[in-house]
Amino acid sequence: MNIAASVISSSALRLADKYRQSLLCLLVLSGIFGAIMGVSTATWQHPIETAQVLMGWVSYDHSSLPYAYHVSLFSLLNYIAWFLLAVSNSEVSSSILLSAMIGIMAMQTVAMAAFLIVRNVYVAMLITSFLTALNFFGVGISYPIIFMGTEHSYGRAGLYFVVYAMLMFAFSKHRTGFLMCGLAIGIHPTWGLWLNACLFVAFAAQYVRFKSLLDKKILCCTWPD
Repeated sequence: MNIAASVISSSALRLADKYRQSLLCLLVLSGIFGAIMGVSTATWQHPIETAQVLMGWVSYDHSSLPYAYHVSLFSLLNYIAWFLLAVSNSEVSSSILLSAMIGIMAMQTVAMAAFLIVRNVYVAMLITSFLTALNFFGVGISYPIIFMGTEHSYGRAGLYFVVYAMLMFAFSKHRTGFLMCGLAIGIHPTWGLWLNACLFVAFAAQYVRFKSLLDKKILCCTWPD
């Protein structure tokens, strides 16, 4: 009995290790692909405009609507753009880098979703590449979900970030998932509030089933995922 239990435990550990390695490989491959696509299709990104105002590169009358928009619109993307501007001292370079970052997140999100279905890294990458080539997500939708080549950073980043957070729970990366749920509000308030509202409803409806996720071992930053 002990031998059988040991064999089963060993097999489970090998399977879990293989699964983690597959996920890491998937994230690396899709991240590289996303960065390449983001750079190759880079265009002007809206957060750069707000970052220019925050840095004082562009000035508006303080009573004007553009000034009120730029200083009152809160998003972590604005401060990421501010940092990129401060480092590169170039609006063009900052837009390209921001496009690359969103491209990485977009490709990793779709690749992970595909991997959950096919359970194969290379097939998941093939599906992601195929959907990107067809621009599948931007066809026939009144509010298009466009991967690359668009200046609408906020909606894209907010959507990908929210789905990324949900996928972390699907991959049993609960601590990372909770962290991303909190950050989602800072990335895109509407998407972030929607995600956290769904999370609250899910926990309220299935508290007995999910209460183990609130254990200190999951929430404490000193514990691994």
